[in-house]
Amino acid sequence: MRLPPSKLAWLLSFLVGLFWAMALIGFLKGVFFNWSIGVFYALMSAFFWAMPGIIGVIIIEFIINSFEQTELLKEQNTLLRKLLERE
Repeated sequence: MRLPPSKLAWLLSFLVGLFWAMALIGFLKGVFFNWSIGVFYALMSAFFWAMPGIIGVIIIEFIINSFEQTELLKEQNTLLRKLLERE
């Protein structure tokens, strides 16, 4: 993870792993439970069963990126203030 080590970073990392596991389990459930009906139906079902996990991963990654952007903006702000103090 790109965040500094903290409880929040650990929690977000855990949630990303949890949502990936949800996506994988949903995909496998959709395939194996509907394989007898047909391959196309099984793959479409797997896609829909995996969507909650994939959406969760996207949301958590968005949160991580917003934290990173905030930290980067804070760092840039301090550098700009140092430059303004020199002039």
